[in-house]
Amino acid sequence: MKGCVKRDADMEAVRRACSGAFSPHAGIAHVNVDICRDDLLVEIEGIVPPERFPRA
Repeated sequence: MKGCVKRDADMEAVRRACSGAFSPHAGIAHVNVDICRDDLLVEIEGIVPPERFPRA
């Protein structure tokens, strides 16, 4: 999982929010980057393996 943070000053707040929202087993890389959309301060991308979804 990747957490892209536009402003470095927001990095710790994003880390805290992610640690409360996602499993402690999730591998999260937080990076300070210029996000291409002006209206976003944080963008989170992730992949969930198919075996994590319950079968119908």
